[in-house]
Amino acid sequence: MITVRRREAKARIIGSFKILDVRSGELIMSDSFTREQPWSHAWATYTGDECMTNDPNDKILLAKREENPPSSNELAGQAGQQLSTYLASRIANAVR
Repeated sequence: MITVRRREAKARIIGSFKILDVRSGELIMSDSFTREQPWSHAWATYTGDECMTNDPNDKILLAKREENPPSSNELAGQAGQQLSTYLASRIANAVR
């Protein structure tokens, strides 16, 4: 008998910004955003004879071992990197 196991973790960053013309007070741009950084890992355990399975997917999962997810700081950092790229692009387009 094969038991498939899964671990998942996710970091989410939610925010918004406004860019104003300081001279006129005019709103140039505003935006809200959500960025997620998911992580997942699947592996399998078995009871009985591991050689009894012929399914290649089962064999791949049986070859894997349990892994711990990245820390919440690591996941948030990865989401933050995606977010900084997005924000830089949006702001650069707004001020052109």
